[in-house]
This record gives sequence, C-alpha cells and structure tokens, in this order.
Amino acid sequence: MNSGVSTGNTVEVVISFENQPLKSLNNNAFEELLASATLTDEVSVRIKGTVDVTARTEIGDVPISGIPVDVTSSLKGAATFNHQVGLNNISVIGSGGQGGNEYVIGQAIATLENPSNVSLSTVDVSLAVIFEGTQIGRAVMNVSCVCAYGDDGN
Repeated sequence: MNSGVSTGNTVEVVISFENQPLKSLNNNAFEELLASATLTDEVSVRIKGTVDVTARTEIGDVPISGIPVDVTSSLKGAATFNHQVGLNNISVIGSGGQGGNEYVIGQAIATLENPSNVSLSTVDVSLAVIFEGTQIGRAVMNVSCVCAYGDDGN
C-alpha cells in the first residue's frame, strides 16, 4: 500500500496487488468471467467489498480494518488464443467404458497462445469434438496436462 502523509485531511490511498489467486465465491459468475477472459480482448471487472491492511510506519505497524473498495478495472483477455491452436503427436492408445467400446483414449500435444496477462491453471479441461461441422463427443484432458501461459511461461 502506498499513500501520502496525512495531517487529518482526506488523501488518496493507492492499493495494488499482483500475482494473487482469485477464489470463486459464485462458481457460475466465475465461469462467466473465465469464459469472457478467454473469448474477448478485454474484460471489465468490478471489485467491491472491504479490505484490511497493515500500515507500516516509523512508530510501528498500524492495522486498519474495513476500508471500502468499489473499483472497476479491466483485464486483457486471451481473445480466443489469437484464433490459433496447435495439435500434434496424436495417437490412440486404448479404449474405455463398459466393454471397452464407449470411448477412445488418446494422447496429443495441444498448444494455445495466450496473449493475455491472465494465467489460468486447471486440472480438468473438456472440449467439444467436432467432425465436419457436427459435434460427435467431448475431449477430456486430465491432470497429466502440462500448461504454460504467457510469453514468460507463467
């Protein structure tokens, strides 16, 4: 937290944060945010609530509770990963389901470009499989998926 010195007058307090994970309190709304951040160039986000801070001063730490926050900001979106997806080294390695005939098990390397400053980590990804314009099923990627985001690999 950064702020000017105050003599009792109202002063602007600048609070900044980065590399902080977001925790979902409403999974449907969070899903909408992630979808929007994936499909658009920019997403408008409103942060509203209260924060507690500890001000570090010459005379020691001063806890300050209940500072109201109501800010609208924006996040750069992934813009559908620049409309480019790489898929290679595809191989069928088995089948599954009851009787072994309900689905195929395959391996592939998929590459998505993330032009955003937002990084996502996940353990399960499910994508539609479309053949000649018709959805024929879903592709599910499990925890063996290795993901890197952004130009710096974060």
